[in-house]
Order: sequence, then structure tokens, then C-alpha cells
Amino acid sequence: MTTTDQRSRPAPRLVLGTVLTGAALVLASCGGGAITPETTPPPGGGSTELPPVTTPAEQSGRIPGQITPFTAGQASSVRPEELSESAAVSGSGLFDLALPGATTMTTTYADLLFNATDIFGSCENVITTAPDSLRLYPIASLKTDTGQALTANASGSTTAKNWWFANQDASYTFQGDCLGLGTVNATFNFKLGWNVLDVTYSGASTAYAQVAAPTSPVEWRVGGLGSQRLNNALEPWKNSAAYRARHRN
Repeated sequence: MTTTDQRSRPAPRLVLGTVLTGAALVLASCGGGAITPETTPPPGGGSTELPPVTTPAEQSGRIPGQITPFTAGQASSVRPEELSESAAVSGSGLFDLALPGATTMTTTYADLLFNATDIFGSCENVITTAPDSLRLYPIASLKTDTGQALTANASGSTTAKNWWFANQDASYTFQGDCLGLGTVNATFNFKLGWNVLDVTYSGASTAYAQVAAPTSPVEWRVGGLGSQRLNNALEPWKNSAAYRARHRN
């Protein structure tokens, strides 16, 4: 009687594998095509699509004004010192100046934008935080077509309105002792576009407060804030090297 060695039995597995491989080839040749693997959805069953990229909303800018006091023929238009945009002045001294949008400010006027710390001019003991890419452009005065300088402050007040352009949403803090301003300790939360500030000069210090954009005419007066020191403090960026370089001639 012959005994068969059971260790020779695995051979049929090889045959079965060969048959299955052959069957797969036959299916492919008959148009079955390749089998697409199933995709596993992310945990929680959410979408696999990436969220759309969002751009921060831009704050548009306009300066509604009333030249006070005003006499007929005193001015027919107003404009910021370095920008081309202007507004007609009515027979009673009213105007409504539209400020350029973010695209224009960051292209046409890109060379006019200041680094954040240049805004305060010449300062000592500075402590500041701001994104390196933050650029600003401030407006604190307007000029008439007859050469008069106007500031946005009521008679007898040492608070003036400023319009500051920011090229991005950004938080910014600044502390320092600055020429013409005294001690400054300010915190800003800028939005892309134009931001309105109330700037209060009190002698030894200057305070900055962000406020809502005005919807009715603001008083714009000839003669600044009434003293040479305050007039210098109104636009401290004019003490910066960046401003002096472009007005060297």
C-alpha cells in the first residue's frame, strides 16, 4: 500500500491563483476595465473639497466736509496734498471727497505708503508691534485750489479727524516719545481700506481713537489747530525720512 506525503498538497493553491489571474485578464479583454478603488470619506462624513479662499472686505473712504467759515469764491475744489483725487466745493462751502480704493492705493500710490512706524515721525523709546507687511497712508489735511490748508476740527477743539488707509486687516500697537506729539500709547485694529481716527492733542501726549466714518459734513477749518506746535503735530509723518526723501526737491 502506498502512502501519499501530505506536504505535497499546496500545489493546487498555485493553480487556483493562476486561474484567478487568467479570469481577471479575460474580464479586462472583454471591456470590464480596471476596478476603481473606493475612496474613504473623511471622518464625520464631511466634504473632501477645499474651502474657497476669502478676501477681507474693503472699507471704502469718503470725506464729507463743510469749510467753516466760508465766503463765496474762497475755493472751488479741495484735494489731499499728494493724491490726485479732488472734490468740487459748493457755493456754501460743502464738499464730498471720494478716496481711492485699495487697488489704486496699492498700485498707483504704492510709493506713497508708509511703514507703520514712520507714521509717528521722529520718536524715541519706541515699543511697537505690527506685521512687517503693514503699510499706511494718513490724511490729516486738505488743500483748496486757492492754496489754503484745511484741518477737520471744530473751533476751539484740539481733536482732529484723520483718514488712514491700511493695506490689510491688522492689529498695531505703538508706544514712544515723539517730536511734536509728546507721549504716544496707541492701539489700532485696522481694516483693509480707510479707517477714521479722532486724534486729540493735549500738550504732553497725543491720543488716537478709531471712530465710525462720518455720514454728515465735518467742519474743515483754515489755520490748523491754532498753534505752530499743534500744526506740526497734526502730520508727524512729515518728520520721517521717507516723506522728506520724496519732497527733497
